[in-house]
Amino acid sequence: MVKNKIRYKRFTFEKRTPFQRAVFAAVSVLFLLYTVTLIYPFAIAFLNTMKTSAEYWVDPTGLPARFTLRNFALAFSEFKVEEHSYLDMLGNSLLLSVLSAGLAITSSSLSAYILAKYKFRGSGAIYVAAIVLMMLPSIGTLPAMYQLMLDLHFKNNVIGVSLTAANGFGNYFLFLYAAFTTVSWSYAEAAFVDGAGNFWAFFRVMLPQVRGTLLALLLLSFISTWNDYLTPYLYLDRNPTIALGLYRFEIVIRQGSANYPLFFAGVLVSMLPVLVLFLIFSSTLMNNVSVGGLKG
Repeated sequence: MVKNKIRYKRFTFEKRTPFQRAVFAAVSVLFLLYTVTLIYPFAIAFLNTMKTSAEYWVDPTGLPARFTLRNFALAFSEFKVEEHSYLDMLGNSLLLSVLSAGLAITSSSLSAYILAKYKFRGSGAIYVAAIVLMMLPSIGTLPAMYQLMLDLHFKNNVIGVSLTAANGFGNYFLFLYAAFTTVSWSYAEAAFVDGAGNFWAFFRVMLPQVRGTLLALLLLSFISTWNDYLTPYLYLDRNPTIALGLYRFEIVIRQGSANYPLFFAGVLVSMLPVLVLFLIFSSTLMNNVSVGGLKG
């Protein structure tokens, strides 16, 4: 079977016309150049982390005189924004990302399941309203949202800010709604026959049917919150996350010592949690992400 597949691939390649081969070569070159443009900034940043500040200003794109990882260690001791250390900001990012992702997916899965599987008066109107509200620009609600956070004393409170993710609607709702509509109701009926209630049928029977989509959305939500800059800028100015801390640290080094190697080290370290998650769950993401959306 494998040999037949190999022969088939060779046969199709040999049957390509000169024009098709030229197009294939041109597209390959374009993708190669695009790959280089993606890798080059990270390679330069990594090389600069091994330099001193003086070496960086002499030759920002050259090789360091001596390869050392000292700046990565210094990032945890000298990378500070006001009274907040690098570890403090990483902890804030981790707490906010975990709580926001968990609350967002939990609330969205509940609302999506109810509207997808329970037909009641007004369910169609709620679904239409959820879609229409997504069309409205979110920037217009920021003043009201900011005042609400002040009134609830959630400003500069990581747990309080994470509660804003538990809205139950949005993109995650649409993906999960589509996933639940593909799950047969016979699974829930079988659970009801065995004596299960609505909540038991949802958590133990129906929810595992879309676990691939749930995990993919959970990872996407975590990465999105980890990289989010606007929300911490508005609500966590005195308790910054790593995204906000990197921005403020860059302002500080521009005004003072301009130790960019230390800054690059902080940037690369902040990427590690997201990179590790992607490497561990890359197959799950690839298997559940299709063209235009997510598979259930």
